[in-house]
Formats: sequence, structure tokens, C-alpha cells
Amino acid sequence: MLRHIREFIWTCKEMWGFKDPHLKTIKQQLRASGRPGAGIFAALLTFVSFLLVKQPLPWLPMLVTMFAYDRLTRNIMTFNDIQDAAHDAKKGKRLALDHPRAIRKYWRRQAKIILALLLFIGLVGNPFLALFMTGVWVLGLVYSYKPKWYPLNNLTVAVCSGSPAFVGTIYYGGKDTLTAMWVFAIFASIMLFREILKDIEDCEIDSGYKRTMVTVSGKGRTLSNLLGLVFLLPLAIVFYSWFVVHDPFLIWATIFMFVLIIYTLAFMFVASMERWLHLATRAKQYVDLLIHVILFVLIVQNI
Repeated sequence: MLRHIREFIWTCKEMWGFKDPHLKTIKQQLRASGRPGAGIFAALLTFVSFLLVKQPLPWLPMLVTMFAYDRLTRNIMTFNDIQDAAHDAKKGKRLALDHPRAIRKYWRRQAKIILALLLFIGLVGNPFLALFMTGVWVLGLVYSYKPKWYPLNNLTVAVCSGSPAFVGTIYYGGKDTLTAMWVFAIFASIMLFREILKDIEDCEIDSGYKRTMVTVSGKGRTLSNLLGLVFLLPLAIVFYSWFVVHDPFLIWATIFMFVLIIYTLAFMFVASMERWLHLATRAKQYVDLLIHVILFVLIVQNI
């Protein structure tokens, strides 16, 4: 547990520019290839999905499912690094290129753990939940094989990222499906928005390798699409906050964060290319903060 916390802290410091990812040892790089922050997000959203059903928490199956979703998410990320080894080297990520046997061995070991966890969930928890998680896992791995399918690449990431919202509903046989769909829509939309910002960051490297919104549509069209999406997202979150959880803090926090994001996007229209990429990184950091705020509110509201 402490190791996971240390990994998460390192990831946050790296995300905000306080740590150099190249200073890590090979063992640390192997763990980092799974994006600990993404794994912890999946585990927390799984926890939220159980809370939203308003049933007594099945602690053992729930904790195993949270751990399985954490491992599953990291495994997808590591596999993506293996498939994109040559391309990622342009961004300074050379682990998969310099140590291919080590990262493949690490991926296989994690895959065996996931299979054991899914078997446990199917036997002790709910077999349909195990099948659902297996489907998400396979979908995430297929994404790594076909990174050039635009816009399916971004949509696949969004669907996989939001999928833990359905775990509690599936475990309890379909209870509170509408609430789960709202939470899925919110997080999937946020992740879609975040993926587009990430594509902007990588646009110079991705050109000629894979099709993304920015490489296909150009700078102006991409920003216009982002502005359209950024106005739809807070409406969905505010509607959910007002009519489902009745939480004014979530409403005002959402509005405040999206004002910051819109303010940043407005500057991107007139920025130079170097400044444009920097602003995309800043907007992505605001989105990450918004994700943390929404998760925190949902946990506190329903615990």
C-alpha cells in the first residue's frame, strides 16, 4: 500500500513538472509504465460505483475488484508502451526500446495476476462483472494494436476510463443503472477532453505516425471542438449535481475549474506553437484537478 502511495506521489510530481521521469531506476520505470495515477483513479471510481448503489458494501469482493481494476488499467498502459516503443523514444521514453525483455516480462507477470483476480471475482463475486472487466481489458489492449484509428482511439480511452462506474451496478444485478450511466458519461467525457489535450501536446511527434484530431483537423478546428465539448461537460455535471446528488459544492467547483480551462483555451487561439503546447499542458493539469475534485465529492457525498 505504501509503495502505491509513493508511486502516486511521484506520478503527481512528474505530472506537475517537479520530478524528472528519466531519473528513475529500471524497476521504478517498469512500475511507472503502468501510470500509477491512472490505476488509482480506476480503483477509486470502482469504489464510488459501489457507494452509489446504496447497498451494504461487500468489502472483500469490492477491495479485490478495486485492486483488479487498478492492475488492469496499469497493464493496458504498459502494453501500450510496448507497442509504441519506437515512437515513445522520440519523447524520451526509452524503457520499452532499451529493455524490451524486462518490460514484456513485467507485463506478463501483471497479466497473470489480473487473470487470477478476475477468476476470483467470477467465483466469489459476480461472473458477469468478471466478463465485463475482461471485455474492458481486451478493448484496452486492442487499442494499443490500432493506435491510428481516429476517432476510435480517443473514444476507446474514454470508454475504458469511465467503465469502472458500472462495476457496482453490475455486481448488484442492475441496481441504480441510471446513476451509473450519469457518472460514466461525466468521466468518459472528461477523459475524452483530456485525451484531445494530450494529443495537442504530442502533435509534433504524432504527425505521420497516428491520426488524431489535431493532426487531422488542424489547430483551429481542434480548439473549436474543444470549446464545444468544454461547454457540454459542465452542463452534464451541474445537472447531475443538482438533480441526483444535490451538491452545490460540486456545482461551483465545476464552474470554477471550467472557467480556468476556457480561459486557457482562449489564449491558445492566438498563441505561438511553443506557447500552444504549454497551454495544452496547463489545461490538462486543470482537467486532472477537476477529476480529483469530482471523485472526492462523490466519495464524501456517498460514504
